[in-house]
Amino acid sequence: MLVMPALMVLVIGLAACSEKTPGNATGPDTTASQSSSGPFPTGTSSKPRTTSSSRGSSPVANVDPCSLLTDAEAAGLNAGSGKPDDSGRSRACVFDDAQGFSMTVTIYDNGGLGDISASGGKESTTIGRHGAVKYLNGITCGVAIKTSETSRVDVTSSADSDQRSCDIAMQVAQLVEKKLP
Repeated sequence: MLVMPALMVLVIGLAACSEKTPGNATGPDTTASQSSSGPFPTGTSSKPRTTSSSRGSSPVANVDPCSLLTDAEAAGLNAGSGKPDDSGRSRACVFDDAQGFSMTVTIYDNGGLGDISASGGKESTTIGRHGAVKYLNGITCGVAIKTSETSRVDVTSSADSDQRSCDIAMQVAQLVEKKLP
């Protein structure tokens, strides 16, 4: 007797699952985003991924972040080889084979120096012919190099101390700056 009602529920359930709706199933576009805890992606948000069309008129729109540090320069820093990471609202080159530190070179086509958030404060400076901002988030030190009012290239480093992190970030920023328009 209980078999018949259970069978009816099963048939109705299967029929409901077999209806087709034209189109492709998609979910929300979630990409990694930055948090106020540092310059590295830590979570998800509903911000659209950066594409070449959303790079606008950034002077570094066509620059590969991994091209901003040569293999010889990376080897001289014991940084290993860089790997592209285009997740989120930026394009980055991550050096995660570095010996004793981590390092990233990141291009923000739609984020100028005024868009930097830093828990440890910011200091304006100049690197070569570009304005820059040095900032600290924990033991991660960043040097953001201005490429326009609305774009920048960040070099970030994390090591065993603030001083070492900032020394590495500044050294790499000076190498990167020479290649910027």
